[in-house]
Amino acid sequence: MTAGRGGDGSGEPLDLRSIMEVSELLHTMPAITVAAVNGPCAGAGLSFACACDLRYAARSALFVSAFLRVGSSGDHGSAWVLTQAVGPAKARELLLLGDRVDADEAFRIGLVSAVVDDDALRAHVGEIADRLAAMPPTAARLMKANLDDAVTLPLGEYLDRETERFSECSGSDESIAAAKAFFETNLRRSAGRAPSNDAGSRLGVAGGVVGKAEDVFGDGVALDLGGAGADGGTRGSAGTPGPPAPLDGVRIVDGRASRSGPGGRSRTRGAPARTTC
Repeated sequence: MTAGRGGDGSGEPLDLRSIMEVSELLHTMPAITVAAVNGPCAGAGLSFACACDLRYAARSALFVSAFLRVGSSGDHGSAWVLTQAVGPAKARELLLLGDRVDADEAFRIGLVSAVVDDDALRAHVGEIADRLAAMPPTAARLMKANLDDAVTLPLGEYLDRETERFSECSGSDESIAAAKAFFETNLRRSAGRAPSNDAGSRLGVAGGVVGKAEDVFGDGVALDLGGAGADGGTRGSAGTPGPPAPLDGVRIVDGRASRSGPGGRSRTRGAPARTTC
């Protein structure tokens, strides 16, 4: 799609579609994108913010579409990204009426995730970005792809994609390290609490500890939160865990989890992108 003439003196028509790829790139890039809105956010700026995965606003932030007021039907995917951000009814209201939305109202309608003082916005968004950057990168990339597909695909087709991505994560060095760190953190937290004989309150991995080489679960997830037998096994007469029951999916062997069958080992790493409007 072309319109007008370039400003470089060449007389070539402008390629409007390529110019409007900014929103598409923000929405589809593997990295998680975070928008920090620290003032008026209008027109294309609103489109860019809505295309990001997460949005945070300073108290002085102001949002307005303004397209109809200047005789424009909208650009940079404004209707699409705003509909995804706040839902179809509110998106129609904001685009057709062009009302201004302050930071508190933006939070109320779900346009932003939080509102903070102006001088705290950069630090707050920096902390969010640091938390995201600490997540397992392949899993984070595939989670974002799931979220993108969730709003465009029918359930059956979405489940096909989700299953493929789950298989790519499962059994990888990254997922094993993340799961081990998660279990160890929870075990350390529970170490300071009084012992409990309540099966539903125990976190069980091979009876409460990472299993030895002989403690092979089979293929399965050795985590059941709640209910009798939540430690993954039976109990002895003294209330101590017995041998773990066979499960299907993951096995814990000598401190490492493994999964039979295919498992991707992608190492794609992408730090969160930050956008300031």
